[in-house]
Amino acid sequence: MFLREKLHEGVFFSNIGGDKFKSCLILVNFITPLTEKNVCKNAVLPYMLRSGFKGCPDIIEFNKRLVDLYDASIFVDSQRAGDNQVISIGMEFISDEFVFGEKVAEQATKLLISSIFDPVMDKNNLFDKPLFKKQQDVLRNIVLSKLNNKRAYVLNKCEEIAFEGTNCAIPPHGTLEGIEELSAEGVSENYFEFLEHASVEILYVGKQTNAEITKESFKIAFGNFKNKDRFEIALKTFNFRRQLKEKTQEMEVAQAKLAILFVNSALGSTRDERSKLATQLMVTIYGGSPISKLFMNVREKMSLCYSCSAGIDKIVGSLCADAGIEENNITRAKEAILSELDAMKEGRFSDQDLINAKQILRDNLKSISDSPKNLGTWYLDKALDMTHTSPEQQIELLDQISKEDLIRQAKNFELTTIYTLK
Repeated sequence: MFLREKLHEGVFFSNIGGDKFKSCLILVNFITPLTEKNVCKNAVLPYMLRSGFKGCPDIIEFNKRLVDLYDASIFVDSQRAGDNQVISIGMEFISDEFVFGEKVAEQATKLLISSIFDPVMDKNNLFDKPLFKKQQDVLRNIVLSKLNNKRAYVLNKCEEIAFEGTNCAIPPHGTLEGIEELSAEGVSENYFEFLEHASVEILYVGKQTNAEITKESFKIAFGNFKNKDRFEIALKTFNFRRQLKEKTQEMEVAQAKLAILFVNSALGSTRDERSKLATQLMVTIYGGSPISKLFMNVREKMSLCYSCSAGIDKIVGSLCADAGIEENNITRAKEAILSELDAMKEGRFSDQDLINAKQILRDNLKSISDSPKNLGTWYLDKALDMTHTSPEQQIELLDQISKEDLIRQAKNFELTTIYTLK
């Protein structure tokens, strides 16, 4: 089942079902424009909110409460969706029927709501400064870890160049410079604006006996922040640069890294699930699976790289292939990666390739219903691209996709950016 209801202007609650699960998931997502001014202020917020609340300001005591709720877990994230920033805070906990009469769902919901709406602040509504400093360090370490992961670094740099001039180029956790400029005062002020103006998608997965109380609790909580001026998610066509831009960076690395990015801006502005699914199948054959052309040909047959794969951003409408290679193979690997996409555009792949790709996606779609978190992530993605289709509906659509659909989508991608680290 899937039922999406409007609680207030810009605040939605989606009941995804999940009676078969022993645990429940509540995922609260705040969607707001991704801007250089607020990206770091927003990104640090979920780490502040998961650290306790006024009724339980000590992080150790807060964690004890989670343990008392049969090891409930709280998790947070900051991600980019097009030129929007998505701040998520969620909780997973055991369903009431497995704990002999205890109201775990009600307690967990109250704990999550307290964390979001009643954080540790002083009488002047300012975040606790020692706590702020700790979470500022957490955010700093996240950004540093991305810089130290050379594959992630190259992919991010390639996107920054490809999306230059748009807010899609802004990293969702901000920059080290922006993090250093943060203050408890600035983050506190931003917190209240964030609660009032962000678009909100609340997702519930689990036993239906707990769904109603969860929905009503959040309706009451957000009732104190009614605002008709909340941000509204919209599909966009991004006008990215079309001319090819190549950049090479030299750094002391164990192996060279290569990222090649293509754009199809129209993909991000469509709600046509057939086009998006055909694109996903095309990418699966091209570089998105262990039996893809990039893996089987560029890596295995030609032995040009240690790793080679491709992924797609359906909201932006970009396709990025990347490889880990020896420096002396950079030119040949680049040519081979481009050649494999040309082959997709010309239809030089077999019917069996399409059958295999459909089976891979079919298996992946079936596995989404295996866990509450997978389902929560799926329906958040669907909310962000404004389609709200289920995994089962996607499986049904798979059989309607033809080879010609894949060729058509492949032809829509234009090469814009090549980034090399060596």
